[in-house]
Amino acid sequence: MHNRKELEAFSRLLFRPEQEEGKEARRTLRLAIKEEFPRKQEVLFEQLINAKGASHFLEITGGLLTHYELSGNLKYEIFEPSEALASGEVLSLEEKFLAGEGQNITPARFNPDPAHYERIAAQVKADLEKAARILNVQGYARIDAFVRIFEDDSIQTIIIEVNSLPGMTPATCIFHQAAINEYKPYEFIDQILKFSLRRSKMNAPLTDEHTINETATNSIPTAKSTTETAPLVVSATVENTRPEAIQPSNGGKGFKPSSNGSYLKERTLEILKEVGKFLSSPVFLKSTGGILLMFLLFFLLTKWSLNLYTRHGESIQIPDFTGMDYDDAVRSARRQDFKLVAIDSFFDSKQRPNSIYQQDPKPFQRAKEGRTIYVSKYRVRPDSILLPSLISAGYDYNQYSIKLKRLDIKSSIKERQFDRKQEENTILYFYYNGKKITDDMLRRGVKIPKGASLDFVITERITNDVAIPNLVCKRYDAALFLLSSSNLVLGSVYGDIADRDNTYISRQEPAYTPGQMIEKGTTVSLYLSTSPPSDCGESDAPPTPPAPPVQDEGDNELEEGNEDF
Repeated sequence: MHNRKELEAFSRLLFRPEQEEGKEARRTLRLAIKEEFPRKQEVLFEQLINAKGASHFLEITGGLLTHYELSGNLKYEIFEPSEALASGEVLSLEEKFLAGEGQNITPARFNPDPAHYERIAAQVKADLEKAARILNVQGYARIDAFVRIFEDDSIQTIIIEVNSLPGMTPATCIFHQAAINEYKPYEFIDQILKFSLRRSKMNAPLTDEHTINETATNSIPTAKSTTETAPLVVSATVENTRPEAIQPSNGGKGFKPSSNGSYLKERTLEILKEVGKFLSSPVFLKSTGGILLMFLLFFLLTKWSLNLYTRHGESIQIPDFTGMDYDDAVRSARRQDFKLVAIDSFFDSKQRPNSIYQQDPKPFQRAKEGRTIYVSKYRVRPDSILLPSLISAGYDYNQYSIKLKRLDIKSSIKERQFDRKQEENTILYFYYNGKKITDDMLRRGVKIPKGASLDFVITERITNDVAIPNLVCKRYDAALFLLSSSNLVLGSVYGDIADRDNTYISRQEPAYTPGQMIEKGTTVSLYLSTSPPSDCGESDAPPTPPAPPVQDEGDNELEEGNEDF
């Protein structure tokens, strides 16, 4: 929201009565009629966090890992913070979590000077650790914050939120931060699991019934904890006793159980005898024979019905409809008693619209008359494509043209403008069907048909064009110097004057126009006169030659170094 009117529309939609759509408010906020907008009972307004006089203001996010020291104390490992860049005024969900949509710079650009950067980064990481300790954050996390850097080198860190379980998708920057601390992705996850296992063991109470034995290599120091956890379950070891080893208490007289092997053998023989009796019984034999006879009759009846319905042995060859116009193919198929149905279509600017690119059954197979042939064709009307924002490609023409090519959009360079302040090939704006489209329009959303062409105006750092110099009222030798320094070539010289060094330029071709550029190497023709043109200003008038120095008699030559150029 940018103004009070939008804030009022937002509040009206938030507290709107039941069954009311709020069309006027939706129009103010540029929302669709059916777009979801929740209804609330209360709203919280907070003070806007901005630069407040800081010379440098940025949004950062810093990841962390926790470890246990040998003493059992908790240690925080704070990663180098990343700077979050938003295409709009705030980060969108797509920029946070979708690969290729958001931009994060790791490490953050606190200061270009290494010494100043280390001091600022150390202060910011200390503030992040302080927040984590206050909230007792353990395991791994990512803390978002704003950082104000003032001219007097003072720093303010404003914590926004703590993500106690941040996502670890390829778009998130926590893996980039961990890589600076020499963690590969699986090593980073392994550290999280190791900390969790050790914390569980440190928090598990020991029982009187069992003793936990740990080897020297895996021993972990324990620490007292007030957290209630489930008791560690340790299974007791019981000595194996065989049944035959159990002696009766009546002096060896009485029951003595048999071995496990003998018992299993006897039970198996009994089961096999019962199964044999069932399989050889008259009931089983009659039932099985009846079922087999029923399946045989059903198979024969089905085969006879299919031959009757499909007229087996009567078929004709299916023509090849690929590459044909769909309407022409329908008429051709109808003449051969086939039915053509389009089941799929998509637009491809490189293919002829409404032409067939696939069919089923395949061409030249045999089929019955009246068979339906399913085809896929290229759509006549192209789909509408939402153009990506320029910031998603860093305003670079080459990167943006790759994105457009994937969307089947053609791109070309209409004009290059010299700009020494911006990088080469930076996109300034572009045209679609003669309409100028800017970065602000793209952020609001611009859709064009698939297969369309865009003409771009981009920057260049080195140009082959130079400004036309103003040579009128200049002396001939000064005009030659200006042409040479501008990489231009002297063309025809008009005016039959023997001593050209004392002549002036009365006209030039091409004529001087402020701001006009011409290509290097262009010829410029000059018109000479013995005196300056009448419309020359005082600034264009030739300088008054100095009075000749007083010379002694016999001093007829200039001394070396006194030449007047």
